[in-house]
Amino acid sequence: MDQINGLAAEPWDERPRDVFLGACASVAAGLAADGFSYARSGPRATRRDGPWKFALWFQSGRIGTYFAIHYLVHNKDFLAWRKQFAARAGQPDLVVSMNLGFLSPIRNWLDFDVAEPASRQDTIDLALANIRDHALPFFDLFRDPPALAQELTIRRHPGFFLEQQAVEFVAWTLGTEAAEQCVATHLDALAQCNGEALDLFRQGRDDKPHAQANVAVFLGQCARRLGLGANL
Repeated sequence: MDQINGLAAEPWDERPRDVFLGACASVAAGLAADGFSYARSGPRATRRDGPWKFALWFQSGRIGTYFAIHYLVHNKDFLAWRKQFAARAGQPDLVVSMNLGFLSPIRNWLDFDVAEPASRQDTIDLALANIRDHALPFFDLFRDPPALAQELTIRRHPGFFLEQQAVEFVAWTLGTEAAEQCVATHLDALAQCNGEALDLFRQGRDDKPHAQANVAVFLGQCARRLGLGANL
């Protein structure tokens, strides 16, 4: 049992930050055989493959023992391509990222609570299982970028939760014609959920003032930046 000022520490004496970092390190240790290295700063686990960098970022929650895991795909050649266009906020070499839960069957935000010592290892194992079942297979898709990009021209992929990231990836990988098809595919999917999606897309594409903060608007803004969607 840990010692605090020479006295035995009960579980509720644990510092939440230490619990969080310990859980992150344990999850990352389970990925070492898959080529991931852990950095306490971040904290994150990272694997490199040529120009590609695959990362898992551990985000602490408002309650210190809760944490979420996000998958990130970076590429230095993508960075060079993006310099042709106005920079997107954030990391310019970032191809795609989102919370791990959107890759899982729940298609929603997923976090983990490691507050209870008795169940902590089970929660760590659950986090690791979600990474193995969902994030690692998604990372493997980038072994064949053209095939993945071609899929995005005909259907949405849960790994590309943000439509503009799918469009940029397709434009970079396959070119303008495929990117136009990708825009149309993703806009059609949005329109099935929101009858105003096309009008909102046009607000973003045409840079209308006071456009709503809406996924269809963001898709239109991406299309404008890449010179796409003029006929929609």
